[in-house]
Amino acid sequence: MTEAADLLLRAGVSQSTTAPWTLAEDTEAYAAAGWAAIGVWLHKLERPVMDEFWFPEAEIPDETVEEAAAAIRDAGLAASHLVLVGRFVDPDEGTRRQRIEHGLDVIRIAERLGTRCVVVVPGRLNGLSAAAATDLAAAGLTELLERSAECAVPLAIEPVKEVDFTTTLDEALDLVELVDHPRLGVFPDVFQLWRDPGLEEAYARSSGLIHGVHIADSPGVEGDTKTRVAPGEGAIPIAEHIEAIEAAGYEGTYDVELFTMGSPPEEAAATLERCAAGMRELVGRLPAAR
Repeated sequence: MTEAADLLLRAGVSQSTTAPWTLAEDTEAYAAAGWAAIGVWLHKLERPVMDEFWFPEAEIPDETVEEAAAAIRDAGLAASHLVLVGRFVDPDEGTRRQRIEHGLDVIRIAERLGTRCVVVVPGRLNGLSAAAATDLAAAGLTELLERSAECAVPLAIEPVKEVDFTTTLDEALDLVELVDHPRLGVFPDVFQLWRDPGLEEAYARSSGLIHGVHIADSPGVEGDTKTRVAPGEGAIPIAEHIEAIEAAGYEGTYDVELFTMGSPPEEAAATLERCAAGMRELVGRLPAAR
């Protein structure tokens, strides 16, 4: 039987989970608790903490990137993913060009951090048809991948209902297949996808294409699509999702992603411990942990 201390070796924390902390505080706390990975948010490279959500677009100084890389490395954490690039679906050509150039900078930052993938949200419809949005998203992704050919970092599309026209895993996979590039895959978020019909088949279709997974539970209240709670504290059968994802051949970490912007810093430690308890239970069910 795997020791309790080892049960987080397939688990990580996305930094929005401890939004009131700095990156240095995150790395120290995650490592001390035994987490294997950190999901880096560009937000904490732009500003010290995440007191709100915004789409990062600022240029990150080299010294900031190097300090972050050193903190992650010294803590012994893997950088499982970097949030985020994308929003290529915009009618304005100048805006699209700016976001592609920013995406190229982010990919290079991800490589310097040793990140396993960069999370992509293609963007909202912005009044466009689904076909037009798909064409713009595919063109943006293709350009990013071709112009960053010197980097090995994959891109992973995450279906996010609030900010993305790809709202299901199948829709994200359709876009991956359209672009048809070996560095492009998907990043399913169990919280976003758990109500989607046909999800089991979509997970099977994702074989070899899953670059990361976000985990959060939901209270399960009808109409509530935003409240995230620690794994095991809600209604989502997360273990069934993990079983399907494992069956698709995924071998990476499962990263908890809560949104705690605006909460007091002193609450972050308790939030992290509740997440750890839930993830130990889930990871303990994996065959390798038995």
